[in-house]
Amino acid sequence: MKGGNAGPKFATALAAAAIAVIDFVANWLLAKLAKGAAKIGSKIKGLAKKIMGRRKGKLKGKKVKGTAKAKGKSKGKAN
Repeated sequence: MKGGNAGPKFATALAAAAIAVIDFVANWLLAKLAKGAAKIGSKIKGLAKKIMGRRKGKLKGKKVKGTAKAKGKSKGKAN
């Protein structure tokens, strides 16, 4: 084999290619995970709206501390 100075240059090129491949795979993987997380997030948001709708329905017509209805109907307190 001949000796020369091509080894370090080849190693630098190989390392740069490896970094490019790792970066590409990482970005692709993050994009896939973000799509899945968005789907799960929208489902959780829908469940939260459903639960809050039920809770608001249960609170209708009831005296709730701190609301205008409860303040106006308090007994014995001056406004």
